Amino acid sequence: MQFSIASVSLLIVVCLYGLKESAIAAIFVYGTSVVLGVTEQQSAVVSIAAITFIAWRMRIRHDGLITSTLLFWLLAGGPIMALLATITYGNINQIVVFHIQKEITIALLSCLLVDVLFTYSPLKRLGADGKVSIGFHFNRIMINTSLSAITIPYLLYMSIAGYNSTKRMEDLVHNTFVSQLQTIESYLHNQTENDLFALKQQGIVQVARLNQELQNIFADTGTEIVVTNYNNIVMASNSSVTIGGTFIWYMGDSIADRFANIYYWVPNKEFGSELEKWSYAYIIREKELPLLKLKTVMMTPFAPFLSNLLSAYIYQLWVYMLFCFAMLILSVLYNRIFFKLLEKLAETTTGIPTRLADGNGIEWYKSSIIEIDTLVNNFKTVTDNLEGMFHRTHHLAYYDSLTGLPNRLSMQDELIKMFGSQYAGRNLALMFFDLDRFK
Repeated sequence: MQFSIASVSLLIVVCLYGLKESAIAAIFVYGTSVVLGVTEQQSAVVSIAAITFIAWRMRIRHDGLITSTLLFWLLAGGPIMALLATITYGNINQIVVFHIQKEITIALLSCLLVDVLFTYSPLKRLGADGKVSIGFHFNRIMINTSLSAITIPYLLYMSIAGYNSTKRMEDLVHNTFVSQLQTIESYLHNQTENDLFALKQQGIVQVARLNQELQNIFADTGTEIVVTNYNNIVMASNSSVTIGGTFIWYMGDSIADRFANIYYWVPNKEFGSELEKWSYAYIIREKELPLLKLKTVMMTPFAPFLSNLLSAYIYQLWVYMLFCFAMLILSVLYNRIFFKLLEKLAETTTGIPTRLADGNGIEWYKSSIIEIDTLVNNFKTVTDNLEGMFHRTHHLAYYDSLTGLPNRLSMQDELIKMFGSQYAGRNLALMFFDLDRFK
């Protein structure tokens, strides 16, 4: 799932329209992307599954967007991508691990953006039913703020750390090349004119000496060096390049970047991913030696540097995802311990006057959370006071305040009850005593 307008738009469709529309939209978008060669088939399948699962979970369980996304990548997305990588490449290497982490991180950032849009903007009013509650759910505010507080500083830290690591790597390569090149120049300048002439004529002894010197200088460094004349004819080398043959290091392939007269060379071939292509790249330094009329081409594999960079990023992303999943667990616990109790309290206190008037008792529960228990006790006190007021009001309405005897309203209610009782339809006698018009 790439962080793009398409992925964010699909998550918006999930929030607005539900499962069927989301699945159709995901199949169309990622199917088109595969046809155009923008997305690999494996990534497209996992992305479609992610959109479908999130939409289904939100419809069935009414879970939040972020919770559903994290659950998918934890339970299905990550394992599926690891399995597909094992089938395709035979193992799970650094590139595969980083690719999975990148997909999870981008999916998390996309759903966080969409969830923030739907929580705090009028976008949530665009749904199919057009009904939306006023206000915000505190649990969503807590998840959004917690995840944002983790994500924003951590991504800034990773960006700065990545830039510094790249800069250190480039400085190391530059300094190493300069040091090795100085050693080669010193050796060549110490040769006599006859030896240099013989070397340019590819004399066997001189070429063998220079090859041996190159082997000694670059032993255990992994760096390959080729010494040519201005016509690109190989004079000497510590690699498998043919002596006397033509060597043009950039022919047929791509120069990806350049810094301080040093080039990044990548093969011009199709690979499973961009990172896999860079694992076959080289860092190259070409230097002319005008006094000697020679050129040196130094090449070192980029793979060790890429491995170090990936190791740093992988560790940082593991820590980031650990914090995110810990936040998810805490939010679930808060939801069960705190918010569920608040929902239960709201359900208990709904329609208190009607329940008291009907004579239905209210069962209050105890909570181990002091704040909620205090709130329950306050509601209980208010309910007891309200029940006492009901009793006093009823007594004032149905009994004489002077004598305490039932009044006319009470008599009428009793008659109505009798007419509606099991004796209805039978004869009813009423005796009325007029005590000198006293009540």
